[in-house]
Amino acid sequence: MHSFEWFGSSPGHEALTAYGALQFEDMAKVIAVDPEMLERTRSWLLSRRDGEGMFLRNPKSLDSFGRAPAEIVRGLVV
Repeated sequence: MHSFEWFGSSPGHEALTAYGALQFEDMAKVIAVDPEMLERTRSWLLSRRDGEGMFLRNPKSLDSFGRAPAEIVRGLVV
């Protein structure tokens, strides 16, 4: 699985990974992007579901982006 985190640690950061996935999806429209990396990223995000319609959240954050309310993170991840 593939995720993104501020400084490369594990586990990844859900909102940052979702944002990265969006960026790579857009890039794929104009340059070659590894489709397997995109699938691994999607799979990782889906593995972070909490079973109640939300996503688990890595408590690490950088500025306000990582501390966004759960509903905002959910909207970005979904």
